[in-house]
Amino acid sequence: MNKKIAIFGGSFNPVHNGHLYIAKQMFLHFCIDKMIIIPTGEPPHKPSENLISAVHRFNMLKLAFADYKNIIISDLELKRTGLSYTYDTVFELKQIYKNDNLYFLVGGDMLLSFNKWKNYDKILQLVNLVCISRDKNEYDNLIAKSKELKNIILLDVPVFPLSSSQIREKIKNKESTKDLLPQIIAEYIQKYNFWSE
Repeated sequence: MNKKIAIFGGSFNPVHNGHLYIAKQMFLHFCIDKMIIIPTGEPPHKPSENLISAVHRFNMLKLAFADYKNIIISDLELKRTGLSYTYDTVFELKQIYKNDNLYFLVGGDMLLSFNKWKNYDKILQLVNLVCISRDKNEYDNLIAKSKELKNIILLDVPVFPLSSSQIREKIKNKESTKDLLPQIIAEYIQKYNFWSE
């Protein structure tokens, strides 16, 4: 029987409650059998100036999702050298899960620029693209974009307006991140003094 497998990629710099919310929504709305969370290596679309090491981002994901038995934290992209492209990741996963249905998660900002991604049309042949927005004001643009592309699913759930960059800024400014991060992640960040200077 074909399984439903969600692929959740990102820099996770750091992982936060918004990421946990997205994971829960995928299990709730799609009845997926497994989720593979993949922290990026060297992302081609984002500056890596504030990006902490892959080891720490991987460790934090392991801690944040430790209680989720159907979630795997993968080092697939971290083992790659050079820039890491989504197409390479999706292609590799499709070789492993040949007969399964793959659902690839993207945020609203990523969907709007998706046609600029390397081999974006081939990605759409391999997976169903699921978009979860964190900005209710961009929804009309997302609908228009989903009509332009194929295999797009807009998941209409309450918006969780939180980004890793906001959290890094709060840490830098010594502001509270209570209710934004799992407690174990807040302690990990404090232990290694990330983004505080």
